Amino acid sequence: MFITETWTPKYSYEPFPRSSGKGGGIGILYKNSLSSVLHFADKKQPVVTFETAIATLSISTCKITFVCIYRPPPSKNNKLKTSDFLCEFEEFLSSYDIKNKDTVFLGDFNVHFETENPDAIFMKNLLHDRLDSSVDSGFASWPRGRGFKTQPSTVQAPTGWVGVSIM
Repeated sequence: MFITETWTPKYSYEPFPRSSGKGGGIGILYKNSLSSVLHFADKKQPVVTFETAIATLSISTCKITFVCIYRPPPSKNNKLKTSDFLCEFEEFLSSYDIKNKDTVFLGDFNVHFETENPDAIFMKNLLHDRLDSSVDSGFASWPRGRGFKTQPSTVQAPTGWVGVSIM
């Protein structure tokens, strides 16, 4: 992969590489000034059908955890099935303590949220139920509107914060 315009002297990169095969992986680009307050979770992948990168930003008494998910699209080569992903992702959310901390879930789920197929409906309901969020398929990360955005109620900026600029 080639990336242009990478003159980033005040930034660092933390890779979460795929443990096997080629491609995939997740990376976090962050401002160097956050090094002392940004903590990365263990890079061992506890899941099979998707990849994760987890980082917690701790400033003063506030902690916000970012959970980035990349789910490779199912193919004959990787033999991944959507049904397996949905089960594993539901288990992942169940084991993750999202009710007791501010958590932002983001990433590429490779789910066609704009459709009414059973997998998309299940995923929308899962995100809504587990994250107490509203799923809006109006956001398009692809020309056909395959993206989504959520507005989790479990994530709230601490009093006095206007915003957090990671980059």
